[in-house]
Amino acid sequence: MLLQIGRIPTLVVSSPEMAEQVLRTQDHIFANRPLLKIMDRLYGQKNMSFSPYGEYWRQAKKVTTLHLLSNKKVQSIQPIRDDEVTLLLRKISNSSSSVNMSEMLSDTTSNIVSRAILGKYLASDKKRNDEFHYALNKVVELIGEFRVEDFFPSLAWIGKFVGSNDLVNEVCRIIDDLSSAVIDDHVAQDKAEKPDFVDVLHSLQDDPNADIIFSRNEINAIFMDLILAATDTSYITIEWAMAELVHSPEAMKKVQEEVRAIAGNKSMVEQYDTDKMYYLKAVVKEVDVS
Repeated sequence: MLLQIGRIPTLVVSSPEMAEQVLRTQDHIFANRPLLKIMDRLYGQKNMSFSPYGEYWRQAKKVTTLHLLSNKKVQSIQPIRDDEVTLLLRKISNSSSSVNMSEMLSDTTSNIVSRAILGKYLASDKKRNDEFHYALNKVVELIGEFRVEDFFPSLAWIGKFVGSNDLVNEVCRIIDDLSSAVIDDHVAQDKAEKPDFVDVLHSLQDDPNADIIFSRNEINAIFMDLILAATDTSYITIEWAMAELVHSPEAMKKVQEEVRAIAGNKSMVEQYDTDKMYYLKAVVKEVDVS
């Protein structure tokens, strides 16, 4: 069934056969996401999440997969994950009252992601970090909202009338300023022995054999895209997993028994321990799918 929602043709697929056509056989036709005003304003849609399917998207994905998401790279940042999880557990155990797990999990995942991408803490400057999280949360809200101008361009004046355009401009300005400042600070520092992901993106600017040379605006866009995508999705999934276990005492008991049986008296579960925790993996997969 084809619906015309404003200027956006929307195809409703309701059978497995058509789903296969859309998601596999003809996926290159349906790969692009709708053009949203906020994403167009934010780096001109040069981030991987909303950039059009084409050569730029393929090269950005290739560089990201090779230098940040490969198995080798993921394994290399295991000490970072261990450090941050240890710090999180210490904060919880040292607390004498109730704790805000949403805030703690958000900070932990943000620290892991920023250290993996930048080689440093993004949260080292509290004022900058607070502004950063405010802007990122607002971007998530704005992306999920129904905005008239995205479907009816001729009615774009409504956004200015109700003040929503001002919010979009404010959020984009904050993100522009912060991402530029963070990368400026990073570039000004001495190069580490092990270059991080932002170093890799900058090094391509001086490589004559590179398939693509990313502009400063494109580097900012990719950097922000990864921070936003990795932080929220990770901590919200963990938060919901904990909430579901709290409401399922029997499942929580099984997870606890499995973890204690395999980890023994160790103060923290190690990466290789989880390979044997089949029930825990089942819980994670169920939460992730739901």
